[in-house]
Amino acid sequence: MTRIPTFAVAGSLLVAAACGYDITTAETQASGAVATHHAPGLAFATGTTFAIVSALGVVTDDPASAGTAAAPGLVSAVASDLEARGFAKAADVDPGAPPAVPVAADLVVNLTALEAAQGTGAYWDASAGHFAPAVFGFPDAAWSYGWPAWAPLPAMPGTVLVEIGDLRPGVGDTLTVIWAAQLVDVKAEGSAGFDSAAALDALAQAFAQSPYLDAGGTP
Repeated sequence: MTRIPTFAVAGSLLVAAACGYDITTAETQASGAVATHHAPGLAFATGTTFAIVSALGVVTDDPASAGTAAAPGLVSAVASDLEARGFAKAADVDPGAPPAVPVAADLVVNLTALEAAQGTGAYWDASAGHFAPAVFGFPDAAWSYGWPAWAPLPAMPGTVLVEIGDLRPGVGDTLTVIWAAQLVDVKAEGSAGFDSAAALDALAQAFAQSPYLDAGGTP
């Protein structure tokens, strides 16, 4: 029987595990909660490649609305963190001009600005502002997630979702997300937006609490 863990986000690192997966939450000094989720049993070979979107999709309380947000500093930081862990960037993907054929990469990295006041896990997947696999050249696929539960987090706009999807098994009807990070309440006022110090701080925490996310590493 699967036991679904519950979490209280506190100042210290909290880890819960059930049936081979874990969800980790923490608090950063500069921003709010950071939660990371991963599918069990991942193994990455040295030189595993990734393609990453060049902008953030924007999810609001209106599921039909869609938009993008520029955050070049945050996108660059995600790519740099992955490269520092032994992954190799294969492509930058413009969400406004999806490739006609699937991207040539092992993994895809999707970024979303969650501007909705909702806390239900994966509510964004029904929104037009959450880039579909079509952005990476898979128009007939939908997202699926490699874990059964999401950490309960504050329902706060100004949150960033970072997702890594796995192309290595092949993509049919679904493209499976194998790692995700939720960076809560990191948007800054003014021009900084999602390129804020709080966002970069929270991103660093998300990678720090995911030591298994490494070329050659296995959770």
